Amino acid sequence: MAAVKLDDLRALVRGSVVGPDDDGYEEARVVYNAMIDRRPAAVVRAANAGDVMAAVDFARENGLDLAVRGGGHSVPGFGTAGAVSFQAARLNAEQAEHKATYDGGARAWQEGTSLQADTIIVDEGAHQIRAAGNVMSRFTERPSPRDPTGRPVATSVTARRLTVDDAKGTALYEEDARLVRPDATLTGSTITLETRAAGKRRELQRVLANGSVSARHAGAFATASAAEYLPDRQTLELTDENGLAEVVDSATGRSMKGRSLTYDLAGDRVLTEAAAGARTWITLTPGGTRAVEPPPSRH
Repeated sequence: MAAVKLDDLRALVRGSVVGPDDDGYEEARVVYNAMIDRRPAAVVRAANAGDVMAAVDFARENGLDLAVRGGGHSVPGFGTAGAVSFQAARLNAEQAEHKATYDGGARAWQEGTSLQADTIIVDEGAHQIRAAGNVMSRFTERPSPRDPTGRPVATSVTARRLTVDDAKGTALYEEDARLVRPDATLTGSTITLETRAAGKRRELQRVLANGSVSARHAGAFATASAAEYLPDRQTLELTDENGLAEVVDSATGRSMKGRSLTYDLAGDRVLTEAAAGARTWITLTPGGTRAVEPPPSRH
């Protein structure tokens, strides 16, 4: 971009415009993820929504690619430690509604976390992010206390639609939702991720799956009408009102059914209800032992 063009852009915005020859350019262009190394023709630090619209119009009129950086949102992994960057073929900014629509190969990223879809809408008024069409999000979780490797866990979720609610700290994936981790897969009509604040980041607290739920882990396959996954405990609670929740151990052919089954992923065992209220842990690993817990005390 020629210097005169930078001057033209500066005349359109109240915020600052930093070019390659300006002091502070190297700091302004850098994002947290060192794998992303871009040298934009200019960095606009918008003072208000009007600056954003002016920068978008300027980029369109001059045939320039555009990436937008915003604040943190409740998508797992996104936070307030650094800006969230957006990129798309088209951007429609509605100043009065405090809404921005990124359309055409839309993508948002921060550090090692990313979200992509055909369309991403950032609705500041409703405190939501909505995405539609080929939705995929990727994020990294801290290792569970029960994980002996102590390694962070990479997770991806795909669906046709996504609604992120900042106020609730939830991300609702709808239609053909699928969550994939290195050691497990969970599918359902809908999958809801509940997050919690962890310093300047959002981290995964609980996963709820509903509607034709299925899960795979190691050599086992599970089905139910609903499921709840707790990352810290590494347990998957499977429920079905008709008693059709099921875990099948493919190595032994053993099948366990019931209204409620607790699948301990770390221990590779399933908690079932036995007679007289006793609860039995059945180990899925061939040759494993069974541990029977005493029935709950009755007063």
